[in-house]
Amino acid sequence: MARMVQRHLQNGSFLILSNARKTGDILIQNYIHLYNHNISIEDTMMKFNNQEICKMINEICENQEKNYQESKNELLKLLHQLESKRIKNEIELLNLIELHKNLSKIRNRKASYIENEIATRILVGLSFSIRMDDEAIPEDYTETLEEEYKNNERIALKLSSKLLKYGKEIITSIDDKSKRCKNRFKLAVQLLNELQQFYEINGIKKLFRSKIQDNDADLQFFALHGLELYYSHENVEELSRNEEEELEGIIKNTKTRETASTCCQILINLGKIDEVGAIIRMDDWKDRNWNY
Repeated sequence: MARMVQRHLQNGSFLILSNARKTGDILIQNYIHLYNHNISIEDTMMKFNNQEICKMINEICENQEKNYQESKNELLKLLHQLESKRIKNEIELLNLIELHKNLSKIRNRKASYIENEIATRILVGLSFSIRMDDEAIPEDYTETLEEEYKNNERIALKLSSKLLKYGKEIITSIDDKSKRCKNRFKLAVQLLNELQQFYEINGIKKLFRSKIQDNDADLQFFALHGLELYYSHENVEELSRNEEEELEGIIKNTKTRETASTCCQILINLGKIDEVGAIIRMDDWKDRNWNY
């Protein structure tokens, strides 16, 4: 705690926060007390660790007494603290993943909003920051990322494997057709795409193919981009005739230029068409979709 803080609350009483940090639960209770009395975290100079912030965000979202508008600013301040903290170990990452899971089960606007903010502002970019902190990256080959590692393995692989497992867990979950569910699928595909920038991942092709016919244009594009990244690695499965025809069908039917061009790029990279063939396909696409 930076300093002792004494604040006059709305009910006329005083809340005193001492310099001594007795337990994390006491601090969280103090913070929630401040929140309930509309006292900002910035006014108290309170700084919390990863686990405490996750608990407080969860409690605010579960609180039925304050709505989205009353809670948004405080949630964003906590999110900013969480975003500024470097993930250094598995426990901190698991805290973040558990928070994101819990928020997905809370049915209110607060939880929906902050769930999406955590996904886009923190989770998607974690692979890159983990990679930047890795001081033992092999120079002569691309590693294969596994879902489990021994305790003595380097931390970057263990953290990345946790992201891999969470991405797979989301993308294979039941689609309830809601917007929130669709956003989680997008997060999962983006997580896997980011991991593919640095690792080869066995079995990932099947996950992307499960979403390339989705009626959500963004999710479809992210999945196709995942296939493009997949085929940029050395140890990949061959593109079957049925898969080639599926990509050709997407080029003909999509209303999105980026989706069509990504399909063309996959076919070019695999030697199925040349650049002239891609230009012809994109010209045909423009003729069909000139008014979009």
